[in-house]
Amino acid sequence: MATSNSYTFYDTTQSIVYDSMMFLGYLGDNETPSDGDYSLAVRTLNRMTKSVMLKNDSSPGMKMWLRETGYCFLQSNAGQYTLSAKSQGWTNTFSDTNARGTNLVGQNTLVVVSTSGIQQNNAIGLLLDNNTLQWTTVANVVSGNTLTLANNLAFGMNGNGIVYSYANAALPPQVINWINLRDQNGNDVFVEILTYEEYEALPSKNSPIYQGDPVAVYYESHLVGGLGSGYGLLNTDVNGSIDLTKYLVVNYVREIQDWVNPADEPDFPKEWNLALVYNLAKHLSPSFNMNWTQLQDNLANEALATAKSANPLRLSYKFSRRGATGGTFRNIPHR
Repeated sequence: MATSNSYTFYDTTQSIVYDSMMFLGYLGDNETPSDGDYSLAVRTLNRMTKSVMLKNDSSPGMKMWLRETGYCFLQSNAGQYTLSAKSQGWTNTFSDTNARGTNLVGQNTLVVVSTSGIQQNNAIGLLLDNNTLQWTTVANVVSGNTLTLANNLAFGMNGNGIVYSYANAALPPQVINWINLRDQNGNDVFVEILTYEEYEALPSKNSPIYQGDPVAVYYESHLVGGLGSGYGLLNTDVNGSIDLTKYLVVNYVREIQDWVNPADEPDFPKEWNLALVYNLAKHLSPSFNMNWTQLQDNLANEALATAKSANPLRLSYKFSRRGATGGTFRNIPHR
């Protein structure tokens, strides 16, 4: 007998909700829930899946499908950076070019080598001649590789000044796995991730004269604020960077996407589908006053254990630069 040669099966918000209610015995064949019951089930599904994000699901495996790469642009007068969907200087993708000619302080136009990848309303970072990075937005892209800026230049900018541009800020990391400091030639230097105690023990992190390339960071994520999107605080071991042509490359785990529309696919790999169906039914059973049997509980626990065992974490060790005697450390993806 031939196999199907098909790999297109997928669930949706509606199929998971309906199948959960059928597994619970709340719905029969060809029955549909009321609008109120369906809304309750979707809210419960969102709450349930938000509670199993990487930091607190006790899973031995990392959430590979939630990994993202973000870029954090440094400042000369800051050691702490807020990473949120509304932050300046934090994005998943960007373009860069150079200024051209002489661009004077106080003007709102900028001549660049190329406007490729730069669009109206993009955020734009300008490395000025006084070694500061000014952030504003692109008011207009005009002919002759000229940009109109929403704000005037705070300082002059010659032909060597770097221009960064991006359309959208990135979501805040839930957990940071790895950070590198990248220069303009694409060379990366590993940046150590500190614990809270290690960061607080740094003696000069807040000194205004302690500036340079960051070699270590401490990160805290916050799930509140921003209408649910939250924010993160990235603390470097210096109180400002000298070489602003370098930026941080942040490999992190993002938040699980919401369940919104009936046809939305799960923001999970397929090995989680059965666990979502069974465990949503478990969470809904008290609300619908349905009996939850031992067999149902066994099936729900078995499906969840199978899903959690996917994508096992592979540990790596590196030599630490800190400490007189050296040693090893594991860059643990938890704070």
